[in-house]
Amino acid sequence: MASTARTRPAADPTTAPSAYVAEFVGTLLLVFAIGAVASSNSQGGLGFVDFVSIALVHAFALTVLVASFGRFSGGHFNPAVTIALLAIKKIKSADAIVYIIAQLLGAVAAAGLLALAFTKDIGTIANFGAAGVTKELASGKDGIGGGFVFEMIGVFILVTTIVATAVAPGGDRRFAPLAIGLSLGLANFIAAPFTGGALNPARAFGPALISNSFGETLVFIVVYIVAPIVGALLAALLYNGLLGPDKDREVAPSTTLSEEN
Repeated sequence: MASTARTRPAADPTTAPSAYVAEFVGTLLLVFAIGAVASSNSQGGLGFVDFVSIALVHAFALTVLVASFGRFSGGHFNPAVTIALLAIKKIKSADAIVYIIAQLLGAVAAAGLLALAFTKDIGTIANFGAAGVTKELASGKDGIGGGFVFEMIGVFILVTTIVATAVAPGGDRRFAPLAIGLSLGLANFIAAPFTGGALNPARAFGPALISNSFGETLVFIVVYIVAPIVGALLAALLYNGLLGPDKDREVAPSTTLSEEN
């Protein structure tokens, strides 16, 4: 039984729609799972924020979704991930644009479903899992400095794990879904007390849009849009620094391991 890496389906126009649908559905399920747990045990539910359960749902959900949808789209479910893979030339620009649109739409749809599922009181208090900077902990005006650092570092951890296990030649793709899921859980453990641990522009955008809880516009843009992209690009830079341009290899960002007899 030989192991081969399966190339990202979006490279083939005949399978591209399935990749885009996978990104939409996967992001929807990821944001819904996180938002459901965050809303139910937050101030509107249990009366306190259980960071452990929220970090665990990040890890469990992403592991399951990458394992389930990875063979169709690579399981990005995060615009920052897609941008990082675009930077290292592992996804085409046109595909990356559609991926990001699908991810944003999936996140908005997830938040809409949460709005239908939760009572108005809990939804109003918890904002369907929308992230927010803890100004008492994060440095800078309105917590913008500390928030930037934690979101950037968290996404750096996530994307470094992705490129190490699912992109780099020789990476053990059998364990990629688990490693990627655990890296998101770890990153959320670190960042959640400071920023809510969004670690994903789509995950930040969807609930904030539906609950109208963007807060300070500059803080939202810097912490939840710019910081994740910077962290992702730093991970991409590290990948290129360690491995150099690898244009001749047919290893896709979103590769998954398949078994052939």
